[in-house]
Amino acid sequence: EPMKYFSDNLTKIREDSQDVYFDNVDIAELAEANELFQSICGQMKELKIQMYEQQLAQQKLQLDYMHLQIQPHFYTNILNLIYTLASIKDYVTIQELTKNMAEYFRYLLSLKEDYVYLEDELQCIVRYAQVQKIRYQDNFQLRITCNADADEEKIPPLLIQTFIENSIKHNIMLVQDLEISLLIEEEGGMLHIIIKDNGLGFPVEILDRLNDNENIEEDGRHIGIINVKNRMQVLYGGQAAVSIRNEVQGAVVMIRIPRMNKDENTEL
Repeated sequence: EPMKYFSDNLTKIREDSQDVYFDNVDIAELAEANELFQSICGQMKELKIQMYEQQLAQQKLQLDYMHLQIQPHFYTNILNLIYTLASIKDYVTIQELTKNMAEYFRYLLSLKEDYVYLEDELQCIVRYAQVQKIRYQDNFQLRITCNADADEEKIPPLLIQTFIENSIKHNIMLVQDLEISLLIEEEGGMLHIIIKDNGLGFPVEILDRLNDNENIEEDGRHIGIINVKNRMQVLYGGQAAVSIRNEVQGAVVMIRIPRMNKDENTEL
């Protein structure tokens, strides 16, 4: 009878029953096994809760990430710019602007995976920069140096563009001849991404909070950077890192992520 009861409880575990309880029995070996399996059941339940919470966190990050792609002010400004260009009959610029915006939108709307090819991300950055150069009348320069296999390496989407966008957004109206440089290099099993500008840099308080991984969403600024750091933590754990510092002129963002090429599984 104790053996049958023990067997029935094991069947419940196999069938993923929510409540499994082992009564104490007089047989020493079964009593010891009962204690062990009760402990295992508790660990399984705790693990399921942790996995569920992690899935919820990842879903929230994905939702925040999708919200960041939808920037009403940016799109409204572009439409106003097209209207202005049309009023002065600058059709050549309108053609260039709408072509870049169409490709930019196509890329954003196609993002469904956790990783994209580095080459696609760089093309998206170039299109975004071209749009902003038209908007701000060539008031900034973007230089890209990629010493990695862009058509082989994979990175999280909008990882780099978020920092390029941040640099333009917070400096373009305040710095004449803004210069932004992007350097990508391979080193062993890591991909190093360095973004520099000659802007005003980060306010000291914001910089400290960003590097301390504090939540600054309530400030309404640099939310995109926080989202990038959170996504990197979910995707890479402790293997990735982002550091931000100010220099005499401008800011430097250094990103380090594990290399991933097209032949590898996209799940870490």
